[in-house]
Amino acid sequence: MSMDFRKRWRFLMCAALAAGTAFASAEMRTWTDVKGRKVQAELLEVDMTRGVRVRLANGREVWIAMEKLAGRDRIFARTEFARKLRADQLRDPFAPNERQTRPEKAKPAARPVEPNFSDPWPSVIDSDISPDLKFIEPEEGDDYYVCESAHYRVRTSARLSKSLSKRLMILLESTHRYCAQVPLNFTKPRQQQPEKFPVRLFASEKDYRMAGGLMGAKASYNARNGEVLITLEALGVKEIGNGYTSDASGRDQELVALFVRQLADPAWTKVSWLDRGLASFMRITPYRPGKFTPSSMKRPVERFFVHPVAEVEDQEYLLDPDYQKSDMEKLLEDAEMEDTIVEKPYEPGFGLGTKVVSPPLARLMAFSELEFDADLLGEGKRSAVHYGVATLLVHYMLNGDGESGKKAFQQYLRALQKGKAHAEVAPLLYGKRTPEQFQKDFQRYWTRAGIDISFEQPGA
Repeated sequence: MSMDFRKRWRFLMCAALAAGTAFASAEMRTWTDVKGRKVQAELLEVDMTRGVRVRLANGREVWIAMEKLAGRDRIFARTEFARKLRADQLRDPFAPNERQTRPEKAKPAARPVEPNFSDPWPSVIDSDISPDLKFIEPEEGDDYYVCESAHYRVRTSARLSKSLSKRLMILLESTHRYCAQVPLNFTKPRQQQPEKFPVRLFASEKDYRMAGGLMGAKASYNARNGEVLITLEALGVKEIGNGYTSDASGRDQELVALFVRQLADPAWTKVSWLDRGLASFMRITPYRPGKFTPSSMKRPVERFFVHPVAEVEDQEYLLDPDYQKSDMEKLLEDAEMEDTIVEKPYEPGFGLGTKVVSPPLARLMAFSELEFDADLLGEGKRSAVHYGVATLLVHYMLNGDGESGKKAFQQYLRALQKGKAHAEVAPLLYGKRTPEQFQKDFQRYWTRAGIDISFEQPGA
């Protein structure tokens, strides 16, 4: 197949997606508008700017503007759009598929480990050890350089300097140790794994997308194969001349959430609020190279929830007040620098402000992945609210609901690991309370912290 045809095919596919996503067949369902009027119709197409095209029971086809649909139907339409879009991406015939050329070997099972729920919550997690790195030049026919540490194998299409590679590997190994030490029973980082955790870096966004990276994101976690995909832009790395420079090393910590998801129990990643909330909570933890400080999290979580990127300039709240420069940072400073690292404040936040309207907690915690991420492709802040409130929930259960609340959260995590569904074990989180009482306690806790959370009425 010629490159011209390939480019033309991809252009036509992208143009089709931009125009709208059509559905070969769909079932009749009840659609409701903002005035409460209902109609039976079959979904034919979703266009994120125009709305939905449906076929009525009498065979007539009509367009309904997205803003005229009731909230749940807007979520349904965006969910179907995202589902179809992702399915089309997975069917991309030009996406690399190693399984077609390299048979997958059966992986030996990792040995089980004892639960660590009874361990104390660490105040500091220090990884002041120089990672033993191994650099591998690409073989003939392979475009990837390889860097390996104790637990990770990073493949990159760009030849980065050793200092930039070391910076990333320190973050990876520090996150690995963080997950291993918190008493939440992360099993992967405490087991002897048969293979190193895979990470791939891409110099171009095109290569990142071709490998399965999510549209609209500079980095993503592929739960299907357990691989983290990262563009150099996500690291704040830019190409200059024959080398690379980093202009925002603070961006590194954004990637912690992806690394946490990679290390999380597979059962947790199936529960969207827990998967996103726990990863965001740990990503907010104050960090310096080689050192996480999870002892005091309320203020960082609060600030991260309230402030957007532009307003979070003072990062003092992210730092350990007794912070001393670590051996790891000295190691980085003393390294022979082939690139220039310029420190710039960079700390994104959800930017939700101090007044937020959220779905009821019981409904939020029951959302599927596509419901949770429903408007990431849209224009609203709904998904940001989902992520933000899920992060507040994790903090509340670990730090705001007393020792009994923390134990209840640990029991919930353990029950999921044993194969229970969220619907079965959600009552563990409530204790002797009803879901409504639990929600009021959560609301009261954050109101005292200056965040006013109200909840949608049923049917909104």
